[in-house]
Amino acid sequence: MSFMSGAKQARLPAEQATDQELVAGCLSGDSMSWELLLRRYERLIYSVPVRYKFDIEERQDIFQTVCCEILKNLHALIDLAKLRTWILTITIRQCNHLVRTKYLQRLQDTVESAHDIKDPNADSFEIYLRSEREQLLREVFAELPERCSRVLRMFFLGSTAPGYQEVGRQLGLSPETIGSLRHRCLKKMGHLLESKGFRKPN
Repeated sequence: MSFMSGAKQARLPAEQATDQELVAGCLSGDSMSWELLLRRYERLIYSVPVRYKFDIEERQDIFQTVCCEILKNLHALIDLAKLRTWILTITIRQCNHLVRTKYLQRLQDTVESAHDIKDPNADSFEIYLRSEREQLLREVFAELPERCSRVLRMFFLGSTAPGYQEVGRQLGLSPETIGSLRHRCLKKMGHLLESKGFRKPN
């Protein structure tokens, strides 16, 4: 069974275990910890090759390679608080390797055909930042109380921002209470982001 299929099995409560607990389980040979670890970070891993505009097969190859690298080198990770950035760095490195490989292959065919292959280092930093921010938001939304998660998704992740009347109707609450609820939920979200190392720009 591939890493991909293992990460797509029945959903388990990954948010109930810390990264440290999952890593300890992985290092002790616990397959469930490995599945939970992949489930937590699979969207982060996939978001990177998507931004590099790789096709589906290339994205799957990147995912498989990154999983192998994580499994092979997890024992050497000293600071477990940096697990997310470590995984992201591995993924970007693999993506850059693929871009460079494709560039050289095109260059061998004909110089002109290589012009549509981007410099592998051109957008790496921006991709890193955007992917890390998205992963932080995924983690925060998973940890927020269910009502807060719903409220913030409705206000900020929908195609259009709903009015207080509509939000109140969907939540079964008075529209007059939605403003204060939204404020409290944003405050909780801010505290969670800060606890994960996110800092507002000056």
